[in-house]
Amino acid sequence: MKKKTAIFIALVLTASILFGGCTSPFKKKVEEEKVKEETIPVETEVVKTGEIYDEVSFVGNVCSEADSMVLPSIPGTVGSLNVEIGDKVDKGSLLFTIENDEIEKQMDTTKNALDEAKAQKKDLEEKQKELKSKAIPGNVQMPSSEAGATASQVPDMSSAIMQTQGQIAQLDAAYEQAKAASDKLKVKSPVAGVVTYISIKKGGIASNTEPSLIVADLNHMYIELSVTDNMVNKLKKGEEGVVDVSSADISGLKGTITSVGLSPNMRTGLYPVRISIENKDHAMKPGMSGKVKVKLDRKENVVTIKSDAVIDENGEKVVYVVKDGLAHEKKVDLGLDTGDKVEVTSGLDVGEEIIVKGQNYVQDGSKVKIVRGEEE
Repeated sequence: MKKKTAIFIALVLTASILFGGCTSPFKKKVEEEKVKEETIPVETEVVKTGEIYDEVSFVGNVCSEADSMVLPSIPGTVGSLNVEIGDKVDKGSLLFTIENDEIEKQMDTTKNALDEAKAQKKDLEEKQKELKSKAIPGNVQMPSSEAGATASQVPDMSSAIMQTQGQIAQLDAAYEQAKAASDKLKVKSPVAGVVTYISIKKGGIASNTEPSLIVADLNHMYIELSVTDNMVNKLKKGEEGVVDVSSADISGLKGTITSVGLSPNMRTGLYPVRISIENKDHAMKPGMSGKVKVKLDRKENVVTIKSDAVIDENGEKVVYVVKDGLAHEKKVDLGLDTGDKVEVTSGLDVGEEIIVKGQNYVQDGSKVKIVRGEEE
């Protein structure tokens, strides 16, 4: 009895091993064939060539290309302040004045002395001319009653005139110096632009070591970026970017990389990159924050497909091509993947029709029906 029982158990175990071991692959094969027999709805697209790039975003500060700090040459009390923040100014426009009584007094005194010296010279020249006109030529005999000074007897004032001319030259030089000093009290804009900063007020003190005003050229701006060492080599001078400045209600503005730093900031270790932009309506102001999107690793005329169309099959990348109502598995090699699109370097030909939706439900040889996305 025990022997029969043992034999029965052995047979049961053997059957379990045989059927258990064969059922899994058999069942899988049946399911595969079943999938092949079913008609699966899919969405497709035709393989084309196009452009692909990896888009990255940076945040930086808006700056003016020509940001001029205005300081007086001579420090002192502000006599007048002729502008406000936001005012547009021309090159040479008067911004503010400095009070300095000593310089003004010196200029007035020198001017008066110069005018007196010029008047004295004029008087001497006129007197000399008058005396010469009344002089009697030396070879003319006149009655004793009408005798006057001969030409040789007329006093020569040339020396006095020359001496006065020397005084005029000295005073003229002194006046020009005083006038130059006085002109420095009138602080003018070095560039055409917009006043973006004022630190002084009328009656206050304007220093010659700290900027009193800043005049910015708002027509030409740039965004200063700070990028990491693994990113700086991907950015090239001349490449374009798209700029958004939300505080100025600006989006989609084109900019150009005009400089890429060769050395990092010693404090941050980041590299400076400059994106130049036009600011025709002056909506952007220095100090605003801007977002820049730049296309990296840009490639043109390459085969690209949707990234979702690619399936990982046992470590290999495959896509399904539809031909004659059947799905055909094709292995592919990939290049740049942006998340939405991927570059196919080999395995697909332009013009082939691939499955972009429903590919997870098909196998090599499955019957498929091409439908629109909403019918899937």
